[in-house]
Amino acid sequence: VVGILTQRDILRLCYGQPPEFLQALGQDPNSVPVGQVMSGPVMTLAEAALTDLLVVVNLFRQHQVSHLPIVDDHQRLTGLVTCETVQHALLLNQLSWAEHQRSILANVEQRYANLLEAAPVGIFHTDAQGRYTYVNERWCEITGLQPEAALHRSWLSILHAQDVAPVMESMAAAYRQWQPLRCEFRLKCQGGNIAWMYGQLVAERSAQGHITGYLGTLTDITEHK
Repeated sequence: VVGILTQRDILRLCYGQPPEFLQALGQDPNSVPVGQVMSGPVMTLAEAALTDLLVVVNLFRQHQVSHLPIVDDHQRLTGLVTCETVQHALLLNQLSWAEHQRSILANVEQRYANLLEAAPVGIFHTDAQGRYTYVNERWCEITGLQPEAALHRSWLSILHAQDVAPVMESMAAAYRQWQPLRCEFRLKCQGGNIAWMYGQLVAERSAQGHITGYLGTLTDITEHK
């Protein structure tokens, strides 16, 4: 590498030098040899040293250059790194990392969903007002309801009428102490059957401490009763 001619050199030639400069060369301004206007000597970087883009970025900043020729062990030109190629590479790295993170998150969510469906207890989630937003398959088996019949209705609506007040009192006491609700109650199942449940309910809270939803489980203890 004996020199380099960049857009900066051309602009400096066109606007930084008086016209007499070219006339003094005794040549046609449109056919000036590159060797007379190129910049040199040229800073280069060995291929073996090109292990991290930060090395290139630091050289750009330190020497105020925007083009960095890459050479092999024999000082032969093998490539050229520019500000644009560095930006492009960084963008690709960011996109690749973001895609990797999305892939990991998708796998975690799938495993979580599989776990919920395979759980031997009924699992449900509600919004802050106590309306169902999710029920698993076991919950449907216990209650005899399908997911579409449960969504957006209050989780208290399937409790036996005589157990609603005691459960509400236990829930209020638990939340005053920021403790999960754990209690036994009767459930009104489809067909008029009554089943005994051991229920647990945990409040989900925002960073400010406001309740944003509830996560609960139902365990059928009818046979024990």
